[in-house]
Amino acid sequence: MTAAQLAAVAAVVVVVLVLLADFASHRGWLRRRDYSLDGRLVLVTGAAGGLGRQLALAFAAEGAALVLWDIRRDALDEACRWLAERGVAASAIDAQCVDVSDAAAVEREAEALCARRGGPVHVVVNNAAVVHGQPLLGGGASAARLQRALDVNVAAHLWTVRAFVPRMLDEGGGSGGVLVTIGSIMGSLPAAGLAEYCASKAAVGQLHACLRWELRRRRPAACGGGGVRCLLVRPYMIDTPLFDGGAPLRLRWLRRLLPPLEAAEVARRVVRAVQTRGQEELVLPWHVKWLPPLLELLPSPLRDAALDIAGAECAMDTFRGRGSTEWQSIDKVGGR
Repeated sequence: MTAAQLAAVAAVVVVVLVLLADFASHRGWLRRRDYSLDGRLVLVTGAAGGLGRQLALAFAAEGAALVLWDIRRDALDEACRWLAERGVAASAIDAQCVDVSDAAAVEREAEALCARRGGPVHVVVNNAAVVHGQPLLGGGASAARLQRALDVNVAAHLWTVRAFVPRMLDEGGGSGGVLVTIGSIMGSLPAAGLAEYCASKAAVGQLHACLRWELRRRRPAACGGGGVRCLLVRPYMIDTPLFDGGAPLRLRWLRRLLPPLEAAEVARRVVRAVQTRGQEELVLPWHVKWLPPLLELLPSPLRDAALDIAGAECAMDTFRGRGSTEWQSIDKVGGR
């Protein structure tokens, strides 16, 4: 075997080992699930949505006490009834109608929550999001709606971080805390009709990265275990009303190979990642993690062809979202 062939084989072996190690890390095989949620206080924003209520149910199943925030009072009440039907005790739920895009409201509710509970929140899940689902050009997206989407999808993360993370650091009692950012693989991929959503998910991914490094500066003071871990979740399309009618992948047979994720399974995987001390990223399904960097390696014509097959041009043509009432008022905002 020539030197060139040996080098090629070695390169393939290294790539395979890297992929296996990354997959093992993704599944949590290389880390212990030793962060107990029993008795912990978990806040979920956008809790009335499809993923929000599944997250609440999954955390409750691990013994956590729930704080549920959503701006839609009727939907939040329905989510509480839905949880009660599945065995979650009313005493374990603190449901509040909160506009997470309002910095003053978030700070006010955070103070009230800590006063009621006598301590900080242990896990914060930034899940609230909206999708306009219309072209940026041609008047399909009004300025008010675009601004509202950015306020909920991006600014709200800033307000919850500022309201809760300092309290988690100061009052964690050495037990540590977890900040969960529900991002999206669409933060790294383009799609017509999703400009504000893709841009906002890219923004929260960077927010996660910057906050992670900011918290690293506090590591000496947090060496006793009282630090805050940042967990970024980047799922593929989830089967919730948020993306109702969206049809990624132009070819139907490809949709069978990569169907939308089930919200309940995503919630279970998020909870498992929270319990896995040291895990800082979760991409679902795992293999789509490698799609954006691989696309960047392709020449532009090939990259465009691949994205066209993936539905970048037409995926939102049949989008319905939560229906015509979703944007009757820009003040009615919820989660996934």
